[in-house]
Amino acid sequence: METTTSPLEVGIDFLASCPSPEDIIAFKVDREVSDRLEALALSKSSGNSLSTDEQEELRDLITLNRILKRAKLRAFQLVNK
Repeated sequence: METTTSPLEVGIDFLASCPSPEDIIAFKVDREVSDRLEALALSKSSGNSLSTDEQEELRDLITLNRILKRAKLRAFQLVNK
């Protein structure tokens, strides 16, 4: 049976690998992940109801986005000291 790794787990694994500030700045999520976040957010903002799984997926993607933004900000601060 094939298992899939969630985008949130990929982000956590990346940060747990102790990347350099430059690696953090360069890190990007897959285009499919960005597209999925946009699609879920658009669907929700259009008044469409999301399934429980989609709500959890959207919550995880938003969490990942927030963590990565904060990590990149901190990495930029470290690089520009």
